[in-house]
Amino acid sequence: MKLAAVMLIAALGPAAFLGSRLVATLQALQLGADTVTIGLLTALYGLLPIFLGQITGRITDRIGVKRPLFVWGLMLVAAQLIPWLHMSMATLGASALLVGFAFMGNMVSTNQAVAGLSTQDRRTGNFGWMTAANALGSALGPVIAGIAIDRIGHQEAFLVVALIPASSLVVLALVASSMPGPSGRPAPARMPVREIWRSPRLRLTLALAAFVPVTVDLFFFIVPLVGARIQLSASTTGSILGLCAGVALVARILLPWLMRAVSEWAAVSACFVMIGAGFLMLPAAQSAAPLFGISFLLGVGGGIGPPLLLSLLYSAAPAGRKGELLGVRAALVSSLGGITPMLAGGLSALAGMAPVLIGTGIALLLGGRIAWRERRSPDAANPP
Repeated sequence: MKLAAVMLIAALGPAAFLGSRLVATLQALQLGADTVTIGLLTALYGLLPIFLGQITGRITDRIGVKRPLFVWGLMLVAAQLIPWLHMSMATLGASALLVGFAFMGNMVSTNQAVAGLSTQDRRTGNFGWMTAANALGSALGPVIAGIAIDRIGHQEAFLVVALIPASSLVVLALVASSMPGPSGRPAPARMPVREIWRSPRLRLTLALAAFVPVTVDLFFFIVPLVGARIQLSASTTGSILGLCAGVALVARILLPWLMRAVSEWAAVSACFVMIGAGFLMLPAAQSAAPLFGISFLLGVGGGIGPPLLLSLLYSAAPAGRKGELLGVRAALVSSLGGITPMLAGGLSALAGMAPVLIGTGIALLLGGRIAWRERRSPDAANPP
């Protein structure tokens, strides 16, 4: 019951985040924003986590996850109400700041909760189920938001999205007393973050674990722009994004069976190759059909890597700093996720989207090659 409740909260977080961001992006386009402005708006989702991710992780290490989860849920609700009460680019920006910070906190806390409720031999499997819950929420959020936009309009859709984190608060209230406490004896507060980066395998895993969600997130940024250009409805755009997350859900459910046949690093390599291939095909997509196909491909790739890399990260973290490392990962994802849309928006305005997409695809293929080499490392069979 406890673990199931955490899984449900883990699903509702990304549903609120991606649903809110889709509404904000399409509303900004309605207000006349160009690609550079959209890139800046998207970057705001990652601004606060860049500076506060490590601190957020330390808080969960020291006080547990119950109170932080309540705070993140309330913040997600409040963030939707800001543009609902008054619509402007300024309120969309304020909402983006709060949504991004609250979602990062929710992600760190749910990761910590799943780890705290799992035995060591069940941790990888439970992380797989948690990321499957993330994928389910990621699939439903954009679909719900897109339907709400088409039925009742952009501004009112924010109120619909607010009901998602409100539901997570109800679930949390039912199981709050059984949530995990501190993760162990906290490390000294002044110990620098570089101390947890001493292991080369940890540094590589952290980099790859951040790159996968950032590139999938870039796809979620690009699709509404492409959809607006080729005049897709909000429901169709939301369905394309929902398919990506839905396929990721299925891939994560099937992951335990897949891992009986291939090594972890081989699977991570395949993840990068599939996402990279999808980005290389994106410039040629001029209708809904190829976008659905590319979304399927990114869903498979994006579903395979994160649970494997997340489990490796948690196992490698020093005692008492596991939540902090998850916070560092969240800060890294947020910083890259903030910079990437700005660069993508700016470069797209100057040279079109094709160079951005092709460059991203090539970088992903290189990441796949690095992961493929790691499967031969002496530590590959026994990660730290």
